[in-house]
Amino acid sequence: MTHDLDQLMADPEFRREYEKEVLIGEFVAWIHDHLTNNKIQRQDLARKLGVSPSRVSQILAGTENLTLGSVADIGWALGVTFTLSVVPGKLAPSPRTR
Repeated sequence: MTHDLDQLMADPEFRREYEKEVLIGEFVAWIHDHLTNNKIQRQDLARKLGVSPSRVSQILAGTENLTLGSVADIGWALGVTFTLSVVPGKLAPSPRTR
């Protein structure tokens, strides 16, 4: 199975989508854990963000393309600050070099 994933990861477009899905998944899982561990209701988060509870549900579904501003707003509403860590990885080939 690892060999199959390695082959898929060699495809720049697959890797791009994979990286997005991993990041979104980790972010959404963290929010779920934080809400649960701190006994925060989705309605309370929605109220602090000034959005509807259904909007919070959309965010927690992991299907939203959140802006960095939205991520910062969520951090503010939860009383945390998110930081960015950059980890060097393999660069995808430029479309011009294919």
